Amino acid sequence: MLFSLLTLVGLFSLVLARAAPRSRDSPPNTVYRASFNKHIRGSVSFSSFFGYVVVRVNLSGLPRTGAPFEYDIHEHKIPESGDCGEAGNYFNPYDGDEYATTDALKPVGDLSGKHGTIDGTSYRSTYIDPYLSTNTHNRAYVGGLGLVVHDTDFDDIDCANINYVGRNGAPAAIMAGNQTENGGAPQDAGPDTTEVIDGVTEIVGAYYAKETAKLEELKAELPKLDASDTGVTV
Repeated sequence: MLFSLLTLVGLFSLVLARAAPRSRDSPPNTVYRASFNKHIRGSVSFSSFFGYVVVRVNLSGLPRTGAPFEYDIHEHKIPESGDCGEAGNYFNPYDGDEYATTDALKPVGDLSGKHGTIDGTSYRSTYIDPYLSTNTHNRAYVGGLGLVVHDTDFDDIDCANINYVGRNGAPAAIMAGNQTENGGAPQDAGPDTTEVIDGVTEIVGAYYAKETAKLEELKAELPKLDASDTGVTV
C-alpha cells in the first residue's frame, strides 16, 4: 500500500514537472509584438486580457509551397544578424512534449501545435493562450524571445523578436468589467501567480471548473474585441 502511494505521488510529480500552469498574471493592457517585414509581412501580437494573453496573428506573403506552415516562440532572441537558427528550440520552460495531446503538456511556445497551422499564403487568427504571460516574473514570459515561421520541412521562412510596444486601453471599454490601471511601463504582479494545471486532482476540481468557465466567457468575447478599433495595428 505504501509503495502504491509513493508511486502515485511520483506520477503526480512527473505530471506537475511537465505540464504548464495557466497564467493569469499579465499586467493590464500591455502589448508585445513580433513584426515581420523581410520574407513575409505582418505581425503576431500578445496583449493582456483580464490577466490572460490574447494572441493576434496577421501574416501575409507566405510561400505558395511548403504548407502547412508553423509559427512558434523559441527559447532565445533573434540576433542582429537575423539568423533564425540562433533562436534555439521551442520556448519550453516546463519541459513539454510537442506530441502531447493536451495543450498544458505541449511546449509553451508551440503556438501552431496548440492553435493550428497555416495552410495558405495569408493567415489571420485571434485566440487566448492561457499558458503564456506578459509578466516578467513568470516562467512563461514571452517578451524578448524570438518567434520563428517555418515550412513543413522545418526550414525557417522568417523570424522576429517579441518586443514590448506599449499599452492598449481599448479592450476594457468594450468588455464587462475593467482591467485598466495607471499608464507607464508594465507593472508586474510579482512572483508567479499561475494556476493549477488541467485536472491534476479532484481537490481543485471546483476551482478549476470555475476558472475554465471564466476563460470560456473571455474567449466568447474575442469576436467583439477583434471587431473593435483597438488603436493597435496587428
